Amino acid sequence: MPFIGADQPTATITSTPSTLSDTQVLGSGAEEDVKIIFDGNAVDYHIGVDDSADTLNFGKGSTLGTTTSQTFDTNGIIQRPLQTSFLVNGDTTTGTNLTKDVYRTESMGEEIFDTNADFSTDNDTFTAPVTGIYKITGQYRFEFIQNDGNYLFELVTSDNTFVNDYNHDNLSGDMDFAAFNMIAEVPMDAGDTAKLQWKQVGGSQDVDKGSSDNPNQINTYMSGFLIG
Repeated sequence: MPFIGADQPTATITSTPSTLSDTQVLGSGAEEDVKIIFDGNAVDYHIGVDDSADTLNFGKGSTLGTTTSQTFDTNGIIQRPLQTSFLVNGDTTTGTNLTKDVYRTESMGEEIFDTNADFSTDNDTFTAPVTGIYKITGQYRFEFIQNDGNYLFELVTSDNTFVNDYNHDNLSGDMDFAAFNMIAEVPMDAGDTAKLQWKQVGGSQDVDKGSSDNPNQINTYMSGFLIG
């Protein structure tokens, strides 16, 4: 409001920013956790030492040990417990005389691990949670591979299809079994998908889908993880 009969008073506030010395020590050296909290508008983050585990942790939130995204241990080993990664095992169903000249995607019945819940066993498809480079591997195993047929094993993503072409025309006879493999480093945007598929081209329709006698053997699978 205006002042009557006098000039409005003014004030000048000055402050000198704090200057840190070359070396800063946090903590007393006692048996205790030490942390720095970054107080954000919507999300807080922290960096801290977990004294009981002797690890340096980076995480979300203000509580040390909650939603830890990266950990360094005393040997310099780095762990990223929230980094997307998965390994799924083919189910145990069998089939005979598999239909040729059509693509098939094998059902993955067991998630051995799926750290970020990005693989769906409903449609046997991986969905990238963030934009990045993903290493994806996979294998299908079939029995009674015919020497008069060719076989395509593919990794199909939203942007690209990676193809391994197996030509068995030069075989002298049928094979008892064969494993079809794939490994690729794949650029994916957030929301892009990836799945495996296989097709026999031509030849006799005598290929079977079997299951191993050893339950600890994984011979049909898909795996992947974010590498950058």
